[in-house]
Parts: sequence; C-alpha cells; structure tokens
Amino acid sequence: MVEITTGVDDPVFLTLFTLFLRAECGSCVSGVTLSRKVTFAKGADHSCVFLNSIFGKQKMQFDIKPVTCWEQFIPGHIVEFSYYWIPHQGILSGVNPRERKIKVIHYGASHLFATRTIMEEEMTVDLNTTNFSIYYPDPRYSYTPEEVIRNGKRRLGEQDWRPGNHSDDFCLACVFR
Repeated sequence: MVEITTGVDDPVFLTLFTLFLRAECGSCVSGVTLSRKVTFAKGADHSCVFLNSIFGKQKMQFDIKPVTCWEQFIPGHIVEFSYYWIPHQGILSGVNPRERKIKVIHYGASHLFATRTIMEEEMTVDLNTTNFSIYYPDPRYSYTPEEVIRNGKRRLGEQDWRPGNHSDDFCLACVFR
C-alpha cells in the first residue's frame, strides 16, 4: 500500500505525475488530484482506493480490468479512457456494439480549454487501437447500475468542475452510497 499526498496545485504536474504512477504501478492509480491524499493498494484481482475528501475517508473497492471485448462494457459502471490525451473517467450509459459506439456521462468539453460540463457523449470505439478500462464496483457499497446512470443524468449540464469535483469525483459520487 502506498500513500501519496500532493500539495501541488499545478494540473499539468499532477497529470504527468499520475501518468508516471500509472506507468510504474499499473492502471490501479486513479484519483491523484489537487491537494488530496490518496491511498491505493493493488491486489491480484482488485484495487482498493481510499480517499480523504470532503466526505471523510472512504474505501472503494473495484475490479479494474482492461476492456478487450464488447461484453465487458456494462452500463452503470465507471469507464476510463483517454480524453484530450489525459486519463479520464465517466459513467458508461449506453453500448452499441453493432455500430461500435458507447455513451458516457462525464465532465467533458467542446475543446481542451472550454468550460467543463457534465454531458452525455457518444464515442466511436475501436478496441484494437484504443485502451479502455472498466471499474467493477463492490455491490455491497454501490448503487445498482440503473441508479448509477440515473445519478449521472441528474447532473447533466453541471459546470462545477473544480478541485474535489473532477471527473473521478463525479463518478465516485454516482456509484457509491
């Protein structure tokens, strides 16, 4: 188990730092954001994320798997993908394997420097060239997939992106009770 405290408020540094950790420690690294203490542990088949946030210390357990086939895309789960070349999370709200498209609710933007807004966005997926991970939450602590999607859709149009309310925070709030 590793504890990381970031007291740096430079988003470029934090993005690079997170990418470095992912390269060194694997895909279990997530949630390194402004001035937030993050503890993570990677087991053989699961990852635990402990967050000290405005909600107090929380334990979230996931099975995090790379997506290798369409059957792994399950609506109501967190999906991680590259968005403007930055690791990013959203709530998977729809899957259409025939058209090779998914729908994701996330903090998105029309361009890199636009205002972040929670939106439902349809994306074309090529599993041969694009890396996705899916977070399977522990059902003892999480809402049902239908409730997760409903929680995400309730926040559509929100523009409150800030430290403590990034894409990963949005996803966690939608998934965990």
